[in-house]
Amino acid sequence: MDLNVAGALLIEQIHQTSVLEWTAVAFGVSQVLLARKNNILLYPTGIISVCCASILLFPIRAYVETLLQGYYLLMSIYGAGQLTAAPGKNGLPGPLLV
Repeated sequence: MDLNVAGALLIEQIHQTSVLEWTAVAFGVSQVLLARKNNILLYPTGIISVCCASILLFPIRAYVETLLQGYYLLMSIYGAGQLTAAPGKNGLPGPLLV
């Protein structure tokens, strides 16, 4: 494939990507970067990313992937609850700081 053709195809695909898809990707990348820094804001960004991905996946009948996103959503809610609980209540040292 010619490099010019590949570049034109890439530009065309970028233009065809919806705002919801860009939002899901941006929040997904943000979640990973925040998790690396051990920042509690990873949970809300993860929840937004998962919700956007589920909205995109369900209409195309990607049901198993949508269920997996639901699992990620539940684990994000559970993790946020565990980290924001009172110190000593769940065996963790206390809430993380932003």
